[in-house]
Amino acid sequence: MEENIKTVVRALIAKTHAGEVNWRISSADAEYCLFLDHSTITIGSIPTFNVVYYALRVYNENGDVSVEFVSDEETSIDDNNLLSQLYEEAKGSFRKVKQTLDSVMQELSKKGVVGNDNDTRDLSF
Repeated sequence: MEENIKTVVRALIAKTHAGEVNWRISSADAEYCLFLDHSTITIGSIPTFNVVYYALRVYNENGDVSVEFVSDEETSIDDNNLLSQLYEEAKGSFRKVKQTLDSVMQELSKKGVVGNDNDTRDLSF
């Protein structure tokens, strides 16, 4: 992976980890997207039998792919791990993992009984 792409990926990881990126789920399976003013970035996972590969794409404001990096068996472990980290950060950001766990811990830290046995929400799973 070219160094300028790694620089962008690292910046995305850091900003996402800080809670400063609004990732969305893409229409594609196992893919997250970020809409910026003049570009769109997607990161997706490609599971195979032994390993998970990743596809990073940067689209320009016209919707054309400007940058594409798809990891494969020839990709270095470091590069694949970097994309894996971005994917996991994007997924966690979209699913609001940190905020949800913080909220759970806040409730569990209160004295007394927690949980609402009158809640009628259906989780449908």
